[in-house]
Amino acid sequence: MSDLAPPVRRQLGDSAWLLHFRRWLSEPDASRLMQRLRNECVWEQRSIRLFGREVAQPRLIASGGSETYRYSGVTLPRQPMPAPVTELATRVHETLDREPSAQGWRANHALLNRYRNGSDSMGWHSDDERELGTNPLIVSVSVGAARRLDFAPRRSRSRQDSNARAKTYLKLLLEHGDLLIMGGTTQHEWRHAIPKERAATEERISVTFRRIER
Repeated sequence: MSDLAPPVRRQLGDSAWLLHFRRWLSEPDASRLMQRLRNECVWEQRSIRLFGREVAQPRLIASGGSETYRYSGVTLPRQPMPAPVTELATRVHETLDREPSAQGWRANHALLNRYRNGSDSMGWHSDDERELGTNPLIVSVSVGAARRLDFAPRRSRSRQDSNARAKTYLKLLLEHGDLLIMGGTTQHEWRHAIPKERAATEERISVTFRRIER
């Protein structure tokens, strides 16, 4: 990984920022990881509470970590990370240690999302649960089909400009082997989503690392 290209840095405003490492994993490494995640993780479809009612998540999930994680009415208990996720975390930490804004950060939980095709998605949300602390780092690795990750501010920058939300809207394409770090105030000031994409016929898996504070 010594020849890793520098990340694309994006400032979203309000001290929110993204670091996007394109092709962080080589194509063979990314493909091997995806196969192991398919075979070695326990996948399930959970329900979440949305607008006061229970609905099935439009994707499959798996998880692991030393701390319990709760979001949208879902409780993910403490359990060992699957072996490929533990190995991936080591590589992630090595990369983050070379970034001044992330040095020394260590994940203790991983949430995996499996999008079977373009009909699977994730709605607008922020990873701002109290147990993640103030200005949490959220680190994700994508393998499989390229899918969009959309960003929009949680509130308008200007009361006079009703189109402020649209003007600051960002569409980021995450491809096979990409690594994305979301930091600063991103989770407090911005929302993100994986929209449905009719043209996407192949599967995508994201491994999202967090640090839960107790």
